[in-house]
Amino acid sequence: MTHATTMDLGRNAQTKQSGSRFPAILLTLAVVVATIAAVWFASSAGLIRGTATKPAADRSYDPIEAQRVLLTEAEAWMRARKTPEH
Repeated sequence: MTHATTMDLGRNAQTKQSGSRFPAILLTLAVVVATIAAVWFASSAGLIRGTATKPAADRSYDPIEAQRVLLTEAEAWMRARKTPEH
């Protein structure tokens, strides 16, 4: 007489799983894509190269801005020096 909770110790176990491999392939692909996306995000955020932030400001326009300020001040100086016509 067998009990309802008696376990079958492998006598009737299947040796080969039946079913589709599609879910396993899909899960593997999802893990690979997620890993690639995480590495891409971390590298674009600057986390991989050791710096967590990007530079605060782009200083490439400083010489142009200096020239603009110089011309504006020169123009204001010329207007102040101009004598009114009589």
